[in-house]
Amino acid sequence: MIETEIFSRLRKAIEKLPRECRKVFELCYFEGMNNEKAAQTLRISIETVKAQKRSEERRVGKEC
Repeated sequence: MIETEIFSRLRKAIEKLPRECRKVFELCYFEGMNNEKAAQTLRISIETVKAQKRSEERRVGKEC
């Protein structure tokens, strides 16, 4: 039951992320891509990927 609640909170927090940030989150954390591959896939810089991941981690952490 606790795992289900945590997963539900996590999914809701991820859904609240802006679309571009959510895509970085999904590629890196769900699909296991490294920063370089995610940057290539999304055609953005590695530094942008890193910055978005830091921002997303803070946002999601506050929601959960």
